[in-house]
Amino acid sequence: MPPLPLFFVLFGNLAAVFLTVVLQPVSVFAQTTAVEEIIVTADIRDRGQLELAASISAIDEEMIRAQEARHLEEILSLAANVNLSQGSNRARFYQIRGLGERSQFTDRINPSVGLLIDGVDFSGAGTAGVLFDVEQVEILRGPQATRYGSGALAGLINVRTKEPTSEFDNHLEVQLGSHGLFSGGISHSGPILPGRLLYRVAVQQARSDGFIENDHLGREDTNGQDEFAGRFKLQWFVYQDLQLDLHLGYIDIDNGYDAFSLNNSRTTLSDQPGQDRQKSLQAGLRLALDTDRTRFEFLANLSDSDIDYGYDEDWVFRGFDSDEYTSTDRYKRSRETSSVEWRFLSRPEASPEAATQWLAGLYYLGRTVDLTRDYTNNFDLADNSLDFTSDYDTRQYAAYGEVNRRLGTNWTLTLGLRGELWEADYRETGVRFDPNDLLFGGKVALEYSPNEQTLWYTAIVRGYKAGGFNADPQVPRKFDSETLYNLEFGLKKHWMSGRLSTYLTLFYMRREDAQIRSSFSAGPSSPGAAPVFVEYIGNAVRGRNCGLEFELAYRPNTSWQLNASLGVLDTEYTRFVGAGGVDLSGRDQAHAPQWQYAVSGQYHFARSWTLGLSAQGRDNYYFSDSHNAQSTRSHWLNLRLGYSPGRFGLSFWLRNLTDEDIETRGFFFGNDPRIGYAE
Repeated sequence: MPPLPLFFVLFGNLAAVFLTVVLQPVSVFAQTTAVEEIIVTADIRDRGQLELAASISAIDEEMIRAQEARHLEEILSLAANVNLSQGSNRARFYQIRGLGERSQFTDRINPSVGLLIDGVDFSGAGTAGVLFDVEQVEILRGPQATRYGSGALAGLINVRTKEPTSEFDNHLEVQLGSHGLFSGGISHSGPILPGRLLYRVAVQQARSDGFIENDHLGREDTNGQDEFAGRFKLQWFVYQDLQLDLHLGYIDIDNGYDAFSLNNSRTTLSDQPGQDRQKSLQAGLRLALDTDRTRFEFLANLSDSDIDYGYDEDWVFRGFDSDEYTSTDRYKRSRETSSVEWRFLSRPEASPEAATQWLAGLYYLGRTVDLTRDYTNNFDLADNSLDFTSDYDTRQYAAYGEVNRRLGTNWTLTLGLRGELWEADYRETGVRFDPNDLLFGGKVALEYSPNEQTLWYTAIVRGYKAGGFNADPQVPRKFDSETLYNLEFGLKKHWMSGRLSTYLTLFYMRREDAQIRSSFSAGPSSPGAAPVFVEYIGNAVRGRNCGLEFELAYRPNTSWQLNASLGVLDTEYTRFVGAGGVDLSGRDQAHAPQWQYAVSGQYHFARSWTLGLSAQGRDNYYFSDSHNAQSTRSHWLNLRLGYSPGRFGLSFWLRNLTDEDIETRGFFFGNDPRIGYAE
């Protein structure tokens, strides 16, 4: 008897040669033993990690290159208590401290984890997270109540691409590897008017066959990747105190999706492979005006995306079994977002003696999502009974403010508050909803800095997420907004004259009316019929998430660079009964491993060579709130050898040396006709 169709999406191993040709060195041999201070830009004011009373991971260009990463999904495991969900070719949904969406079909979601790319909102559309010409990725853990509101209940991922340069800079790279990998990228930057008008252009095209083989079609590229990204940035110093930044971007992701297998392998039998595509246009404008003591900023961002996700629902070819059904499912979304923000803030650099610093802002975000579902069941019968279209519009209007007050020489008190009006319009044949919510959140933080190398802090944050509705009449129609209270204690410190930096956070989060996404399958009503899936969101009474995050950066001498992270997480639903009457009370939350780690080291030798090794791993975790299937524990190793004598660089790298199967998403239901569709 074949195994039950408990399906996992799996990573495979990858070995590749990476060739880089640049006009400046790829990696510079360290001339100092101090760990470089990383500046975080996601917190409105650009500040170093040591200055922020919050749990933040910053992954810079050097760390991205050390992992030879081309997409967000390949670096997020470096950060403590961050997970991803890959029920698609590229991971579109992320989880921070156990909170975050895992997939999307016909349902409407309000993301718990925000994703910004150069200030443009791509929350819930993480396929766009390609990393070519990216300078830094910042992960802010915990609710970002004051700054980002309902779009960042669990946290925020901020991707910042490289800025224009005042000197001419050129970069060319070519990447070749197993599984048909080819990637080529080029960037060029420099001045149009020296000191006044600067620009940057970056373009990349990447292709890979992927890790799946389709035995029925005799192909190795049905889950392949074809990804293009292009960006243009303009920076204009209009006057001494007036700066204008403009950026434009285009992303064309044309990936396949063929990963479902009845025997949980990377070998499929589908005759109608699916797709995981996204085309996005984005534009952004930022205007900054400085006066003697204040700064005014105006930001406007737009994006227009077409997202096409589909798969062979029966997983096999026609004629596989006499009791089979034949079906494909496809979800095509047109997604438009627009945001406008006005910021007013004091300038600490203009008045460093001031005991009080402040900021205030007004914010608007509008998102329109039009969905068309193309569903085919038994092609000859042309049964399109589950086809439908829907329109979902949301609008967020918010005002926020924050005050930082010095209390003596070493103490600082921070008070933040945000109020938000959330509105939505939903239209579907025979269904109409117009919910709205008035929400508020805030932050109180107390900092103690005995010296410039140490920061102790404690913070209480009230986060929130808007409520909504379920359109399916088989489930409760409405669910309430969720409130999250987050208590943190942190210590950030530089040791050994800056050669060692450590960041430690202890946190406790209490979820009130926690929004839980569940689903159930009615199964095929008769041979030849497709199963029917129903997804919905409900409220648990409450949940608890607590744990710690620890990160370390150490440079003992000019030859060695060491980095490490550890996340420990304990989650629980206090009282919740899910789909089909499954009692989840006391159970861990989904996609919330109890521990995860990452350790990496780089050794620079002979002035032009670099050897890097990284080890990562995480505990098992539940895949869903609809069943009790779990992943297995996983550990994997990556190796990189680089040679960079000057403007030319060459590296050889191996990803997943031990050929570990890494499970990233799981579904549990009956889909095998040979065993009567038993679950």
